[in-house]
Amino acid sequence: MTAAPGRRADDNRPMRARMQEHASNPVCSSCHLTFEPMGWALENFNLVGQWRSTDAGQTIDTSGSFIDGSKFTGPAELRTGLLKYRTAYYSNITQRLLGYALGRPAKAWTVYDYEMPAVRTILRESAAHDYRWSSIVLGIVKSTPFQMKTE
Repeated sequence: MTAAPGRRADDNRPMRARMQEHASNPVCSSCHLTFEPMGWALENFNLVGQWRSTDAGQTIDTSGSFIDGSKFTGPAELRTGLLKYRTAYYSNITQRLLGYALGRPAKAWTVYDYEMPAVRTILRESAAHDYRWSSIVLGIVKSTPFQMKTE
């Protein structure tokens, strides 16, 4: 018997059942409990992006929840729910892009507290342009931290 990609031949449980083991393992749970509840909405897509309705012979459960506890089912409801967090998303992306532009270490790409006024300015100005990537990147390039970068 040949196993599906990413699956041992002796493990025919659906992905959700296998991932729930991580939630019970203290070493794994801190990360898995953060991203898995949202990721289940995309479980209908296989490894190459094709739509599927079953996994290991069982109907796929695409229900999940956000950090605030609100529930959703499937990609459309995930997208609708994520719009509630639009400001936080763009703030996080802007901070990471600015950190990258400043040459900070790859896993961190953080900005310091004293750089947050620049982030807020970038966000305020890019909001007027519907948070287009070009407006965020231009805001980073025009920002004081980037302009004052010495390396």
